[in-house]
Amino acid sequence: MSETTLTLPGGLSSADCTALCAILDRLGPWTDRPDVPIIAPAMLLGTSEAERLGDVLTAPGGQAVVHESQSFFRRAPLEPGQPIQLTAVIECRAANRSFEFLLSEGGRELGGMQTRLRLVAPEEMATFKGSAFHPRLAPGARWVSSLPISGEDVAAYVRLAGDANPIHVDHEAARAVGLSGAIVPGMLMIGLAERAFSQGAGAFMITEMKTRFMAPVVVNTAVRFAVVPRGEGRARLFSVKEDDMIAAISDVTFSAR
Repeated sequence: MSETTLTLPGGLSSADCTALCAILDRLGPWTDRPDVPIIAPAMLLGTSEAERLGDVLTAPGGQAVVHESQSFFRRAPLEPGQPIQLTAVIECRAANRSFEFLLSEGGRELGGMQTRLRLVAPEEMATFKGSAFHPRLAPGARWVSSLPISGEDVAAYVRLAGDANPIHVDHEAARAVGLSGAIVPGMLMIGLAERAFSQGAGAFMITEMKTRFMAPVVVNTAVRFAVVPRGEGRARLFSVKEDDMIAAISDVTFSAR
């Protein structure tokens, strides 16, 4: 396990945040959205100060990286340009990778994220198909659909996020590790799920979002999101592919903006 602390005087770039919002805006019929997406801290991996921390996200030759789960949390507003201290904790055990960001300012916790990955052989990657969605899983759901997630927007996202994994932009590289074609990054899927939540639930802010990925989403396809109430301040989101298979399940807690 390794721990690194970086001081980022400029924090999250205003230009990066604007660019991220523009990508998300193009991918759905959103009329309500947060000013700073919950996935914004992931953009710090695209900065010169923190880009080397993302090396753990890249698979060695002959293997593929499975994004098993992802969580984000907010403790206080994170504004573009706000000075922050970033503490990264990275743990690698055999085929498993754990990557945690904690963000703070002057000792005050702002939020963070945790990424869990696993290295697999192409033969295993080809088996990840997800589970079939059934309406009984989402009683009382509000449905929101994205537009087709274009290769151009995925390419813009990976450039912004500093994601060097070729499986998101290169169909041949994706097929070489057992996929049917280039796939949408998990972080981008979460950004779209947050937009779907805002569209389906109204003027609330997600304070914590925990996502379990079940199947990849191929570039140039759309995703339907079922926003399911689960009690006071809680909801579950199902991300459903065009073939009615579940791509991801997200559990969220939220509060009024």
